[in-house]
Amino acid sequence: MKKILITAVGGDIGYGLIKAIKASDHDLHIVGCDIRNYNVSYDMVDEFYICPPYGDEEKWIDFIIGLLKQGVDYFWPVTEPEIKIVMENKERFSDCKIVINEDFVLDIAMNKEKTASFLSDNGILTPQTWEKGDEIRHSFPLIVKERFGCGSHGVYVVNDENELNVSLEYMEDPIVQEYVGDIDEEYTLTVFSDGQVTNYILFKRELGFGGMSRYVELVHDEKVETLAGRIAKIFNLKGSLNIQMRKKNSDYCVFEINPRISSTIGFRYRLGFNDASWWIDMIEGKSIPSFEQPHGRVYGVRSVEEKFFFE
Repeated sequence: MKKILITAVGGDIGYGLIKAIKASDHDLHIVGCDIRNYNVSYDMVDEFYICPPYGDEEKWIDFIIGLLKQGVDYFWPVTEPEIKIVMENKERFSDCKIVINEDFVLDIAMNKEKTASFLSDNGILTPQTWEKGDEIRHSFPLIVKERFGCGSHGVYVVNDENELNVSLEYMEDPIVQEYVGDIDEEYTLTVFSDGQVTNYILFKRELGFGGMSRYVELVHDEKVETLAGRIAKIFNLKGSLNIQMRKKNSDYCVFEINPRISSTIGFRYRLGFNDASWWIDMIEGKSIPSFEQPHGRVYGVRSVEEKFFFE
């Protein structure tokens, strides 16, 4: 039996990833780590370890390397900061196969200004984007976000010049973007490709607790098939991307790309879109099946789960 190490198993992404792997054909011994002993995935893994926070980079690297030396076959860093550390120190994690996107994809998608520029240069609709110091000619509201932010963290809506200036001074490395569309027209698109087969799935979503998608509706739209194929092609994608969009004049406007497995994996794998399993298949040299979306209307709801631990 092969062994896989998954980080941040206490978060919603790690939790969904573990469920997707367990639902797949892969018979894997799952090693999980997190900064907290008591977490939602604690009793779902075969081994669990408390790890240092990734903010203490050297301690985190040394800890992970120590686990990898115990015969781990696959290493899956889950969060963007962990992925960034691994990308910048890849030669130190050479004892196993690392489940992350290629450097070209990570370099663009982890930088929100680079993402907007790259997509725009390739003819994909994105919000107007400015860097700090640029002359901003646009009506309010505007979005201010960290250039290297993670998901919905560090994102602010500003409604006037004063709020804009305060946000720009408060944030470490901000960019400013046009406020696009309506919160009721927010979509999350997942694209997986192995370089040969490209699969996609689109949900209209509502955000809830912790910025997670609490309610999703499966969307069928031929426009998205074209968009997913273009994104996979320009990134030369061999892995999974999570793409956040809103409608702008009936077209999809991409405002963020997360180069990792996203928290809607918990919805996706139940519909047969198991990009977690496909990613491991791709590393093993196996062919990826073409995904066919379920017909008709499909809705998903995420609830909050309670869990106790008794010592």
